[in-house]
Amino acid sequence: MVREDILQQFPELFGTKNVNGRNVNVEETIATLTRELRPAIAEVLNARRALLESSEPPSPGAPGPFARLSKA
Repeated sequence: MVREDILQQFPELFGTKNVNGRNVNVEETIATLTRELRPAIAEVLNARRALLESSEPPSPGAPGPFARLSKA
């Protein structure tokens, strides 16, 4: 759900829009993308946090913390 203050500040960005000949409801699209991407975003943030908290340098040639995500 989009915050009420954002809806009020930028009303022209929301509602049903015609995109490439298709009607798209912006709020529904944001909700769907949020549900679908939330686990991947959490995983990336956790990997980043672990990397920032780690005192060990990465091993040469080792895949980075985001290697699994870049293969998509």
